[in-house]
Amino acid sequence: MQGRYYPFFYNPMWSLLGDASEGPPGTYYYRAAKHKMLFWHMFDQVLIRPALLDSFSNENLEVLRSDGKTSYISAKGLPKKAEVSDHLPVFFTLDL
Repeated sequence: MQGRYYPFFYNPMWSLLGDASEGPPGTYYYRAAKHKMLFWHMFDQVLIRPALLDSFSNENLEVLRSDGKTSYISAKGLPKKAEVSDHLPVFFTLDL
């Protein structure tokens, strides 16, 4: 940009935001009494250096819905704030 190099990071979280995601469409759900409300947000992020992109696969990235025993999501599909957390955890692996 303007003759200067900036080493950008890759943010794979965008692929998990929205209707095409098999999991929740974000990591944080917020409902407020406003005219425009997006509800789901992706506050929790994974950023990857370009040099590590060959070690990463989108298939190894997910917003966790449970730990195998405890569900982080209610029957309505929302985070269990009082029991677990208001943010859903993110899990990913790098093949190093």
